[in-house]
Amino acid sequence: MRKFPFLLCFLTLPLMGCSSPVNEHPKSRSTPSSSEPEIVSSEEPILPMKVLFIGNSFTFYNDLDAVTEALGKDLGLDISCDRVAIGAHHLYEFATSGDDGYNQIQAKIEANQYTHIIIQEHSTYPVSNYSTFLKGATDLVANLRVHQPAADIRLYETWGFENMVTNQYGSTIQECEQRLFEAYRNAGKALSLKVHYVGRAFSKYLTDNPSDTSLYYSVDNKHPSFLGTYLSGLIHLRSLANVNLSKVAYQGEQGHMNSYGETYVSENDKAKLISAATSTFSQYGTSY
Repeated sequence: MRKFPFLLCFLTLPLMGCSSPVNEHPKSRSTPSSSEPEIVSSEEPILPMKVLFIGNSFTFYNDLDAVTEALGKDLGLDISCDRVAIGAHHLYEFATSGDDGYNQIQAKIEANQYTHIIIQEHSTYPVSNYSTFLKGATDLVANLRVHQPAADIRLYETWGFENMVTNQYGSTIQECEQRLFEAYRNAGKALSLKVHYVGRAFSKYLTDNPSDTSLYYSVDNKHPSFLGTYLSGLIHLRSLANVNLSKVAYQGEQGHMNSYGETYVSENDKAKLISAATSTFSQYGTSY
């Protein structure tokens, strides 16, 4: 496999019992217990779907919104995707009046009606500062529901990476992702929000292909390569609609380069990415 260089009303929401599992540095595990139930969603797509992604560089690298839209249209869905994404931004900033991210969100949600809104926190914040992550998500969701009361708001769990190991969030990338998984799952339970387990899919892929680092942008081994964005798009799409990912034909554009490398996945890469996404969703769905 090649590598690619590359908010206002107040809602009463239950906030108890969620910070300690993360802040107490629980013993990590890189793979799920065999006793965990298999969760399979039979959710049918809401059509047309109009999706807004809110996040930072893990969202704007390789245009996750456009990739998710392309994958959905490839399967015949009436879907359009939009985004507000600012590098290194936190959810509490997006929820703070006067912040640039807040202003961008306000412009979007006042001008459009979205069926789904998917929010993504800073890469390490759910682990390093769970309470602020949860408070930011709570405030942002409250603001979004003022203007988008019908929108299905969801959380986007991200992945582990080398620098998280360096900073002792875990002894392996998968252990770091395990802690992110627990944080997002706890937040989903606290806020009654479905979770898109992208990070779980990254860990599945890395476990199945232990010497393969092509999900990451090679310059920093943190941000997604096009393959990483493609895998993220697969999980988002499958979490939004009951579709058969094995029927996806979209591979990006061979020979086309963006700032982070070639925007294309080979047939072999596509098969492995679809396998990781399908397996992950079959086990976790969007449940908390």
